[in-house]
Formats: sequence, C-alpha cells, structure tokens
Amino acid sequence: MQQRVVRRSVIGGAAGVLMAACGGAAGRPGATPSLPPQPVITVAVEPGVTGMVNPPGTPSVSGALRTLHALQYVDVRVGTGDSLQSRQCVYAHYTGWLADGTKFDSSRDSTRTGEPREPISFPQGMRRVIPGWDYGFEGMRVGGLRRLVIPFPLAYGEAGRPPVIPERATLVFDVELLAVRDTLARGPDEAIFPGAPPQCQGWRELP
Repeated sequence: MQQRVVRRSVIGGAAGVLMAACGGAAGRPGATPSLPPQPVITVAVEPGVTGMVNPPGTPSVSGALRTLHALQYVDVRVGTGDSLQSRQCVYAHYTGWLADGTKFDSSRDSTRTGEPREPISFPQGMRRVIPGWDYGFEGMRVGGLRRLVIPFPLAYGEAGRPPVIPERATLVFDVELLAVRDTLARGPDEAIFPGAPPQCQGWRELP
C-alpha cells in the first residue's frame, strides 16, 4: 500500500479544545516557563527534510515526507469513498498526542458515563477548528486514515491551551474520515445572524 507524509498547514481537546480554536487562546500572565527539551522522535524523511511523525507510544507509520504550508502528514490508508470537497462537512474519528507521546484526547474513548463518543463533525475550511485541521483533511477520501503533524502556529499558538495543551506544542493526530456531507441549507434566521458559520447534520441523523 502506498503511504506518504506531507507538510501542510490542521482541532478541541476533547472536542472542546479543538472546536474552541476559532476563538483564540488568551495569553497567560507572568513569565513564560522554560520548556523541556523535545524527545528524539522517529521520522520519515525525504532528502533535506525532517519532521516528527512517530512520537513514543503512538502507532508507528512510515512513508515519504513532503512539505506544504508547514504541515506534515502521512496517508496511512488511502480511502476509496467520496472525496472531501471544500467547505463540506467532515465526520471523523481522531486521536491526539503531544510530541512526547502523551495522548490528550480521542473520539474513540468512552465518555465519563461509559458511553461511546460520536465522531467529530465540522465544516471544512470555515475556521471552526484549528488551522491544521482545516488544511489537514484536504485531499482525503472517505475511509482514509491520515497521520497529521501540526506545528504550534497551526494549532494553539504560543500560549497553548493549558492544562491540556502546553505552550508552543506540536500536535500529532490520527484522523479517519468516516463521511462527508454538504452543509445544511441556511434557515430564515440568516438575516438575523449574518456571517454565521454553516451547520452540519448530526452524526446520528446521517442517512
């Protein structure tokens, strides 16, 4: 199976951390603490290019590394379903890790009451998630599985999102595209809320 990694410019801790990104993270008062050194991380590389792909403790992937808008990705599995089109609704499962391999969120984990979580959904390219996610699903087909490596400017910036996301944190995600749909038609309240982001149908409501 052909695999590849690409740098591109991509969401909320639990979905809250990812989805809250459009509001921007406020800076923290006081001096900025020094950050621990980054761990040694296995990478897939092309000549002259390096990047973090396999943090310790994450499922190992390999492939040719390419660069686009500072984001890296590896197509672990290429989907065979519908292609995601710009501004369509994305329905996906994801798992996120810090660069040291610490898992900070996964839609595949159960809720506190033991119920399964639903896949995340968002309109692609509409700034409802961190920039790395808006970019990172581009070119995927339904059924595809992709490893994303997102530098902090395309994630939560200098401040991070404490206590879940540290300052200047590079994030690693595995994302699986489960479905794509057009956004819902605007209702009569569009004139009342101009510029409101398009909405996606709920996962359980999909045909």
